[in-house]
Amino acid sequence: MTPDGYEVQYARSLGIGYAKKFVETIMQLLEELQQQSHPSDGSHPRPLQIIRTKNELSTCLKQEDTIGAILHFEGAEAIDSNLKQMEKDLAAYYQKGLRSLGLVWSRANSFGHGVPFKFPASPDIGPGLTHAGQGLVTECNEIGIIVDLAHLNLKGFMDVAKISKHPLVVSHSNVHAICRSSRNLLDKQIDLVADSNGVIGINFCPSMIRPDGRPEAPETPISMIIDHIDYIVKRIGIDHVALGSDFDGATMPDALKDAAALPALVYKLKKQYELDGLDALSEEFLDKLLYKNWQRVINDTWK
Repeated sequence: MTPDGYEVQYARSLGIGYAKKFVETIMQLLEELQQQSHPSDGSHPRPLQIIRTKNELSTCLKQEDTIGAILHFEGAEAIDSNLKQMEKDLAAYYQKGLRSLGLVWSRANSFGHGVPFKFPASPDIGPGLTHAGQGLVTECNEIGIIVDLAHLNLKGFMDVAKISKHPLVVSHSNVHAICRSSRNLLDKQIDLVADSNGVIGINFCPSMIRPDGRPEAPETPISMIIDHIDYIVKRIGIDHVALGSDFDGATMPDALKDAAALPALVYKLKKQYELDGLDALSEEFLDKLLYKNWQRVINDTWK
């Protein structure tokens, strides 16, 4: 803790051998979960499907009994920074289902610099993408893998915005103007997401929601999450905001601990708009926020 907030030191860098072994273990686990959820006797009530194509996603969304999973790496440490080997690594991971890649987590790697967890702080910390990082973005564009800018610093973000031909995606970050966390987005970053027809997934972690940046605040109300949604809607429109949650990676407010509480978020959102004297939220508004914006970006990025 600091007099004004908090600062967490950068995590240690990871060796590529460790990272490769880890992701291969997790990918194998995902395959096993899919197989176990499709027993020959049909006894499993909620089959799991790894989503690899636009059509599979569209079909899954129509099947209420199916859980869809999209394979994502949060940090590219398992990919070689040598260009020729990078192409081989990406091709192999793509074949196994990889469809979304975060360039960094909150540490530096061979491709760029993540921001440390810090409040109050700007995301303008550290240099831009490395030469390998620029090549990785180009290769992801070529193959059809989403490049996720969550955790990336400002200079790296601006580099991706110049290089990438795909919509800019920030899977789980919030508005810096409301909460001055290093993990949140400045207005110019938010505008660039809109310019690319991209999307920002709102994070539910209190330290990235609250104006005071308190990291441990389980009493944080859902209304503070809605403030970030509302800010983005008013600045760049409903087409560019979605839910990012971070359920598995951060402390959640008591009011929104897991996906079972999402109807409460929708209810509060409707009530907030009514209190503000605005027209009731349309089904189109909610559909875009809850899934259609993500689906659009996937359709615009995947091959």
